Amino acid sequence: MIIKEIRHYLQRLPVKDASKKKKVQLNKAILDSEEFIQLWEKIKYKTVYSVEFDSEQLIKKSIASIQKMPRIDKIRILSRKEQVTMDRAEGIHTQTMRERLEVYVTAHHTLKDVITELQYRTNLTWKTIGEILTGCKRLDDFKNNP
Repeated sequence: MIIKEIRHYLQRLPVKDASKKKKVQLNKAILDSEEFIQLWEKIKYKTVYSVEFDSEQLIKKSIASIQKMPRIDKIRILSRKEQVTMDRAEGIHTQTMRERLEVYVTAHHTLKDVITELQYRTNLTWKTIGEILTGCKRLDDFKNNP
């Protein structure tokens, strides 16, 4: 029964000769046309597409971009105590009574599985993500503020 069902579905699959593939040139005028943009807005969420790229180039460019990013500091908490007074004639007034800035540090800080999260969001391989993260030499930023 199962084999019969599988054969039934396989017969409906279109089989194409890969040797007859043709390279199509991009027509920029059509791509930038208002008609195409309107069509794309209607179908873009229903369309599945894939992109091919050079992994080594992606890794190098990603590392360079991450290294140029501003440094990520540790989480800081600003606490402020204010005194609020109301006057019918002059309105509401505030006065700062106390202000304190603390660096948030915890001994039991659990780091998320960043590689799995990035794999889920980007569909990149574990190896590629690992090379980018270790190559950028910015893992301390992740420890500062996951």
